[in-house]
Formats: sequence, structure tokens, C-alpha cells
Amino acid sequence: LDYPERDAVMLHVFTGTGDLLYGKLMPEGPVNVQISPDSRYISYASAENTYLLNASTGDILFTWERKGGSDPSFTRNSRYLCLPAVGGGAIYDCETGETVLELPSSPYPPFTYGGKFHIDLSASNDLSVIAGVIIDRINDDCISYYHDIYLNNSLLSSAEITVYRSQEVSPNAHFIDRQHYS
Repeated sequence: LDYPERDAVMLHVFTGTGDLLYGKLMPEGPVNVQISPDSRYISYASAENTYLLNASTGDILFTWERKGGSDPSFTRNSRYLCLPAVGGGAIYDCETGETVLELPSSPYPPFTYGGKFHIDLSASNDLSVIAGVIIDRINDDCISYYHDIYLNNSLLSSAEITVYRSQEVSPNAHFIDRQHYS
């Protein structure tokens, strides 16, 4: 990434041999950039929006307004983009751009500086299992984390965890909870 201007950022994409494929001037600075497992897509998350790009051409396919979408992740089949965000996460279909599932911050209150919001989401290829992490930022000195498990689009559990850990879900819907329970 190159920052030639304050408001825009040049995204450089390279081939597997290190040759420059293209440079794309993006309208906002990134929070996180991810390449899909099949290398077809690039998700480019900024503070205000998340963009889905065609990885071969740099064309912007879809733009979603998601504030604070810090760590988007693709399902392993690259069909869906899981986007944690302020006010609740969402999962999008990469082919159509449609919202497949909204995960509101419920059972948590709406976001304020002292509110709760998703910082991490991952899902199985068929979306039958979704794991997420909610952060509760009371203030800079008091932050709590909650591990959420959704089965078939319903919140199964939300348990406070002592240390933040990203929770992984396999393509066939197996998951490991890496939290150390006593």
C-alpha cells in the first residue's frame, strides 16, 4: 500500500511471481485487506466502508457501508464475506453482493464509544455455524470480550472470555473454541 494522498490510498496487487498486476487508487485508507482463498476477490475494509474487488482487474464489485469493519474474512469456498462491524456484523454473498445474514449487536446495546460490537466473524461454507467475538469497550482501561456461537442463524451461546482469541470455523462446520475455561 502506498499513501500518495491523505484521503486516498494506492493498492498494489502482485502476481505470485512478484510482478505488479495493477495499482488501484482507493478512496479511503485501509483498516484491513484480505484475499479470498480462491484468489478471485480482495476485500478492502476502511473505517467507513468495505469494498469487494475483482482481484484480477481491481474493479470494485460491491461497496458496503460498515463502520469499523476491521477484520473481514472469507468462507473457505470464497462464496461469502464475513464482515464484523460496529452495530453488528453481516455476511455478504460475493457473487451478488446481497446481504445473506445480519448479526445485530443484540443482545447488546447499540454502539457508542462505550458500547459492544463484533470485531471478529468466521463461518462454515454453508453458514450453518458462525463464530464471532464481541468487544465491550466500557473505557480504555476496561474492555471485555464475548465469544458468540450461532447455529443455523440463531445465537446458541454468548460467553465472556478472559482473553481475546479469534475463533475459527472449518468449511464443514466444525469449530474449536480456543478459550481456556477453568
